[in-house]
Amino acid sequence: MTLVVSAPHLSAQSSSPIGFPESVHLTDGLQRRVDVMLDQSRTFRAQCQRLAETPQLYVRVRTDPSIDAKPRYFHARTTINRVRGGWIVALVDIGATGDPSEWLAHEFEHILEQVEGVELKEGVERSPGVWRTGPGMYETARAVDAGKTVLEELRIAAKVAMQRRAEPPRQRAHDGGTLTNLSRRFSK
Repeated sequence: MTLVVSAPHLSAQSSSPIGFPESVHLTDGLQRRVDVMLDQSRTFRAQCQRLAETPQLYVRVRTDPSIDAKPRYFHARTTINRVRGGWIVALVDIGATGDPSEWLAHEFEHILEQVEGVELKEGVERSPGVWRTGPGMYETARAVDAGKTVLEELRIAAKVAMQRRAEPPRQRAHDGGTLTNLSRRFSK
């Protein structure tokens, strides 16, 4: 069985990081962005944890410049195959331009849907959260939401980091209190 899912063109609207799943193989310089995502997105860390816990899973992620060519209607696509012995093989292709964060999380969610046994063909008939985007291609509200959630978590983390950089540094006294607090104590 082969299933193709895609991340459609949509307007792009910390705890300790976990390790990246050994079953997921990145190419084309995506590691730096994935490291940021692991550090700053709780949702992406949870996705990676679930992928890491999945036995018999192989995921290859690479950039594909042809996805950016028109008249494509998606930013990424994943082809998922179930092979002998129960293995799930997912081949993820991400457009080569722009920030891949939303699309990585989106495609990882599609993989998790298949790990959980979600039937997309049947879902088209029964669920408003599943629809066909082309011949043999499906989309889900769940994957769209996952991508947007990760993107928002990354935006919030960037905003907080920018605000921290804008704050004046505080001087610390030897006991860890700020000099301002020490001044107040002695001036009473």
